[in-house]
Amino acid sequence: MITEFKNNLYLYFNFAYGIKDLILFSKSGKYICEKFQELDPGASSLEQKILNLYTSTDKELKTSNSSNAASIEISEFKPKKNEYSTYLTDIKSFINNHNLTRYTDFIIFGSMASEDYVAEFSDTDIIMFLKDELFTSTKNVKWFKKRIHELNGLLLRIDPMQDHGLFIVLPNEMHNYDQSVNIPLTVLEKGFNLGNGDLKMTFALMNETKQNKNQILDNYISLSLKETNTVLNTVRFFRNLLHRAYLFPVFYLQAKGTHCYKKNSFELIKDDKRFDIIGELSEYYNESYYQKRKHRVYPKLLFKKFPLLTRLILERIYGSKNQEFMTNDELRNNVIHFQSLLKNIKSHG
Repeated sequence: MITEFKNNLYLYFNFAYGIKDLILFSKSGKYICEKFQELDPGASSLEQKILNLYTSTDKELKTSNSSNAASIEISEFKPKKNEYSTYLTDIKSFINNHNLTRYTDFIIFGSMASEDYVAEFSDTDIIMFLKDELFTSTKNVKWFKKRIHELNGLLLRIDPMQDHGLFIVLPNEMHNYDQSVNIPLTVLEKGFNLGNGDLKMTFALMNETKQNKNQILDNYISLSLKETNTVLNTVRFFRNLLHRAYLFPVFYLQAKGTHCYKKNSFELIKDDKRFDIIGELSEYYNESYYQKRKHRVYPKLLFKKFPLLTRLILERIYGSKNQEFMTNDELRNNVIHFQSLLKNIKSHG
C-alpha cells in the first residue's frame, strides 16, 4: 500500500490545481479522489483519508529492512546570475516566505541546480522530504496543497511543458530509503537546499534487490515504448522523446548496480554501441529548438493562481508547434531506432 499511497499523494499535491481549473479543464481531481477511496473506503474527507493512510504506511515502513546509514551535506541554494536566476530566486523566496520548510525540506537537483542546463529545454527538478508535522491535521494538509499548487505555477515560468511536479519522500522513508525508487544519494549530494542555510541529511539505506531494480527498468522501457507508439511531428513529442532517451542510461546502469548523475551516465555507456541513437538524437538539438518564450513577461500571479489554465494556454502555443529539425521520415526512423534500443535491453540486458 505504501507505493499506492505515495503515488496518490504525489498527484494530490501536484496536479489537482484548484476547483475552478478542475471544473473547466481537468478530470484529475475526480481521479485522485477515486484512488484514495480505493485505499480507504470510509466516508471521511479526502484529507482525513490521507492522515489515516499516513498512519498505516508509517507502521509498515518501520518494519521494512534497511542496512547501512549514510549522511550527506546539502548547501543552501544561491543562484548565480543567469537567464533563470530571477525565476529560481522566486521559487526559493516563495518557500521561505511561507515557511514551508516546517513541513518539508526542499532539495533542488539536476541541471537547474548544477547550472549545466540546456537553455529552453531543461525543466526544474525539486524533491520534497516531507515531515511528520504535515500529517498532524487536515488543515495542514489542505493549506500545504494550496501552496504547492502555487509553487508548481512558478516552475511553469521556466518550462511551461514540464511534465512532472515536485517529487516526494515520506518521513519514514528516511529510515528505509530505497535508492531504486527515490532519487539516489549520488544525485542528491549534487543538489542544494531551497530553505535557509545548509542542511545535513541522514539516511538508512534499504537493501536493494536485483528483482526490484530490474522491474523499475522494465517499467521505464514499457512507458517509453507506449509514449513513442504514435509519432507526432510536434515540439512536445520531440521534447519528450529526448527526455526519455536522456534518462534511459540512468535506469539501465541502476539495474546493473550503479547509481549515477544523469550527465555522468552518458560517459559510462559511451562504449556500448547500442546507445548510439541517444547521441544522434542529441545532435539534432540546438539553441533554436524553441523560440525564446514570450510567456516570461506574463505576470507571476497568473502562473501562481491559475497554473493549470496557464499550462494549457502555453501548451497550445508551444507544444503543438511542428518541430523543424527533422523531416517526418527522419523523426520516424529515429523513433524506430530508439525503440530498437529499448527492446534490445529488455531482451538481452
